[in-house]
Amino acid sequence: MPRKDVEFKTSDNVILRGWLFTPSSSNGKLPCLIMAHGWSAVKEMDLDAFAEHFTSKLPITCLVYDNRGFGASDTAKDQPRHEIVPSLQMSDYSDAITYAQSLDEVDGRKIGIWGSSYSGGHVLYVGAADKRVKTVLSQMPLVNGFENFVRLVRSDMVPGMIQMWEDDRKGRAAGKDPIVIPVVSNDPAAPSALPTPDSYEFFTAWEKKSCWKNEVTLRSIEHLRSNDPSHLIHRLAPTPLLMTVAANDVLTPTDLALEAYSRAREPKQLHIIPGGHFDGYRLPRIAILAFGPAHITPALRACCVEVTALATGFRHTVTMEHDSLAILLCPGSWHTTRHYDSFVTHAKDLYIQVDVAIPPNEEGQVTDDDFEIHVRNASQQLQAFMKDDKNVLLLAHSFGGFVACEAVTAASHVSAGRLLGIVFVAAFAPEYGRTFADLFAGQPAQSWTAIEASTVPPLFRPR
Repeated sequence: MPRKDVEFKTSDNVILRGWLFTPSSSNGKLPCLIMAHGWSAVKEMDLDAFAEHFTSKLPITCLVYDNRGFGASDTAKDQPRHEIVPSLQMSDYSDAITYAQSLDEVDGRKIGIWGSSYSGGHVLYVGAADKRVKTVLSQMPLVNGFENFVRLVRSDMVPGMIQMWEDDRKGRAAGKDPIVIPVVSNDPAAPSALPTPDSYEFFTAWEKKSCWKNEVTLRSIEHLRSNDPSHLIHRLAPTPLLMTVAANDVLTPTDLALEAYSRAREPKQLHIIPGGHFDGYRLPRIAILAFGPAHITPALRACCVEVTALATGFRHTVTMEHDSLAILLCPGSWHTTRHYDSFVTHAKDLYIQVDVAIPPNEEGQVTDDDFEIHVRNASQQLQAFMKDDKNVLLLAHSFGGFVACEAVTAASHVSAGRLLGIVFVAAFAPEYGRTFADLFAGQPAQSWTAIEASTVPPLFRPR
């Protein structure tokens, strides 16, 4: 995808440098996703891969830049490099928005922001404070610096750390250079900013092939402890939030992110990926979620693998290897496969196998016998996927909601681990004890619409 070097000036006159990615072919102004990396990382550490994938699959642009004092970007006059001041990095996001809005390639009304790890927390605040933002993508975020600090730093080492902060302040006031410490270390007893084994593995690998340097100012740790970027998360709405959390994150702990997410208001979407903090960066198992179509059109798809619920404001997204994911689409009555051609084509572009449970009656006149055939056909296809070791998502449209639920109970070899879920797209799903007829005129239940059992609600048991 076309990429050009760009630079822009912040409100305090610091030059930030980065890249602007655009699709190979595009017409007119496009939405823009603004991306900055996390703690001490530089843009060469796979942000180019993220942006290239986005712009190769979608008509959007991506503005990627290095944080101040890191990589290609400058720092403020008389300020040290490799110092992380969260309030300044948050302000820089807003300045990046202003710059993006000035570009000929960008539709300034359609701006999204993406952040990961430390910047994953930043975007929670920026999205709440800067209403030019139309969607927020937060990946493995640091949501509460104080709580995160006490998880990472042993309690017996805290007094020494506080004393170091005091000594550093006195030294700076006396004209001495700032104290710096390693970002990572293989010695668990040595001071470092990110004292986890997976941090050491990730950053040392990139040190060998990028301009990343293993140092950060000591004051950056002091700033981290006082940083609480999720304190306005309840004010983010109605801007949509998509948060990705690693199930076993020990760097920005999973439970802290989930607690912050619980305070966010709708519209919001939570996506949990397997693994730890840095699994979110490992292509193709990356967990970047999408714009809601009400805000960015067409929606930004997930890198590599995404399952799209077309009627929702967000995308239901599953991250796994390409060849393990399949979608079984249960269509609406009066629908044939051609009604879903655009969805099937898009899914194939993302290397996702899609089968449509074809209605037995092209005329669309559903009878009791036809319903049994629908269910039997869908359950057989579901079982076939399972036998091929596929992870299956049932996507139900309209009348297909009945079929999808019944197919789950009718299939005799459904593995709970292989069935990812059922996504209802404008589909029928009456509550237990109600009928299809109840949805209209309160007429008595028809034989194929009564809801008589429920193990994965709502399930429909025709008799």
